[in-house]
Amino acid sequence: MLWLIIILMVLTFFGLQHAPGWVIFTHHDDFLVVHTLFEYYSAAIAALIVLVMLQQQNLSKQPSSKALIAAFSLIAVMDVLHALSYPGMPNLITENPLDKAIFFWLIGRSLEVFCFAALLWRIAIPLKLPLLFGLVFAVAVGLLLVGTIYAEQLPVFYIPGQGLQPPKIYLEYAISIANFVLGILLFVRAQHEQSRELQLVAYAAIFLASASWYFASYTNPNDLAMFVGHLLKVTAYTFMYWALYRARIRDPYIKLEASELRYRAAELAARKVAERDYLTGLGSRTALFDTIEKLVSHAGPRQHKYALLLADLDSFKDINDTFGHLTGDLLLKHITVQLEQMREEHHSLYRLGGDEFAIVTPLQDDFENPIQWQARNKAQQFNRAISEPFLYENTQLQVNASIGVVIFSSGESIAAGDLLKQADLALYAAKRQGKNRACFFDETLQQTAERDAHLIQQLRQAIEHNELSLFYQPIIAANGTIVGVEALLRWHTSDGEAISPAEFIPLAERNGLMVAIGDWVLEQSIKQVSVWQQHPVRKNWHIAINISATQMDPQRLPTYVAELLAQHQVNGNKLLFELTETLLQDNIEQSIAVMTAISKLDIAFALDDFGTGYSSLSYLSRLPIKKLKIDQSFVAGLHEPSSQAIIEAILALAKSLQLQVVAEGIETAAQFAFMTSRGCDFCQGFYFSQPLPVDALPETERLG
Repeated sequence: MLWLIIILMVLTFFGLQHAPGWVIFTHHDDFLVVHTLFEYYSAAIAALIVLVMLQQQNLSKQPSSKALIAAFSLIAVMDVLHALSYPGMPNLITENPLDKAIFFWLIGRSLEVFCFAALLWRIAIPLKLPLLFGLVFAVAVGLLLVGTIYAEQLPVFYIPGQGLQPPKIYLEYAISIANFVLGILLFVRAQHEQSRELQLVAYAAIFLASASWYFASYTNPNDLAMFVGHLLKVTAYTFMYWALYRARIRDPYIKLEASELRYRAAELAARKVAERDYLTGLGSRTALFDTIEKLVSHAGPRQHKYALLLADLDSFKDINDTFGHLTGDLLLKHITVQLEQMREEHHSLYRLGGDEFAIVTPLQDDFENPIQWQARNKAQQFNRAISEPFLYENTQLQVNASIGVVIFSSGESIAAGDLLKQADLALYAAKRQGKNRACFFDETLQQTAERDAHLIQQLRQAIEHNELSLFYQPIIAANGTIVGVEALLRWHTSDGEAISPAEFIPLAERNGLMVAIGDWVLEQSIKQVSVWQQHPVRKNWHIAINISATQMDPQRLPTYVAELLAQHQVNGNKLLFELTETLLQDNIEQSIAVMTAISKLDIAFALDDFGTGYSSLSYLSRLPIKKLKIDQSFVAGLHEPSSQAIIEAILALAKSLQLQVVAEGIETAAQFAFMTSRGCDFCQGFYFSQPLPVDALPETERLG
């Protein structure tokens, strides 16, 4: 910095001795071309600086950015006006004496001083960009009017034949001194902060300080002093642009790109680590997925068959518990060695974690050795290798494996995860059948399909023969009175077998029976409300009904419910429809439409199993619900502080939204006391009553 100052001072000293009065342009038009190019270049650089400021990241958090945007926007305008109002150019509104051009010039140079001050002291302008540009526009228009319409009111800056006048000279000196001082201060800060941006800006300030001396000394607009001053000015602007572009745009993007490269490298390294099992060195679950996806995605003219064998060691936990995990790890390494020895070409081995191993092996189209026989033979080899004895401290350890086998083909439309799930089903079927054996997925799937088909057939008959029934579980207010019941579906087959709702309801939904079942539940519940209208106690109860996803048809469900209410002359306020979070998140907009239509029937809604989903909070305020039902898993975990905290949070949320709360799964007096002490409105559970047939429900307001 010191050498730059010395050189500029020397050059300025000698330049000022000879440049003034040395006319280098004999024709004013020649100088006018050069002058216009200089000013347009400066205006273009100022505009580019504004664009740099606008393109930087986190504009609102960058110090002095908005101040620079405003100042350089005005500088660009002033430089253009200065060029357009210069003598010899077409008149800018009014005649173009040199005083007009000098006015716009001095405004632009004063704004340069403001820019250096803004960078030094990090001056912030707390305005949004639209308002800021509006202010800039207003100031620019005002200055244009002052410099043109009211030009006669301006001081005299230049007199032909006499040269520059004191106002112009003193202002240029003041601007020069200000730029010089700010340049020194910027350089000191640049050294302290190790900022290349401020260092380059400091150079620009020194260059402009030197330029102002030339602009204060010319006697003829066409002389060398004017030319040198403009040359220093555009050099300073170039420094400014490069400094701001580098610091605000280039360097952050270089850092971002470097960060992305490091991230990708780390991701690649992590993937390589993830593809290998740390204990055995075999491929991991990630590597298995990659292999399967490559095989199934290969679509050649000939389809290739493969077998995925998934093995889980039988009784491996007993070895860990008896001999310790270190011994278990040694056994896993021993098994890995045995598997490596039996591995043939094109076989791939994997350890999926714990005591699970997998192998992917190609199968050959062979008339004498069918595909399934080959796969079973591979499974037997797999198990023999696993069951090789391992001698540990004079103790022979030996395990067998249950193996699930699934056969797949290249070009098959199946995801690796789905294929592994199929192998898992076959594996656990092998364990259920006695372990130490292999089971094929096809066989297990067939067994499951047969079971499902049998249940579906029975369920259709149950609907036709009225084998379904409703049980009712009382809902208790905090003061112990019964306020309603929840209708719960039950199914006993013709041979007396009780089928769990958890088993037959999913089957009904998958096979299109849930709408018919749901309609039956609605009709029976509304009939029951109609009957209870004559009961002295139960006429005050409501019935809570679970609504399934397949019932949520906006064209059908509201109409059907309205018809039932009218048919049985029941008021909708005696019904409460319960919806799960999962149902709502599947199609929130349709759910809201159905709920809104049904709410007009005076039917309330409750959000069931609240707290177990993940989407309801974002839509809770949009849903026309009246109650939240706390899932019984939280109630069962009341001995844990986390469950207590969740329940209290749900109760607080409900209170803030003016919703009532029902706690499910109350099984003890302590749970009931906790819930009521925290402001829970209603409770239900085995502590009060199991689900009961309608004839067994209490006749009084309270149980017992």
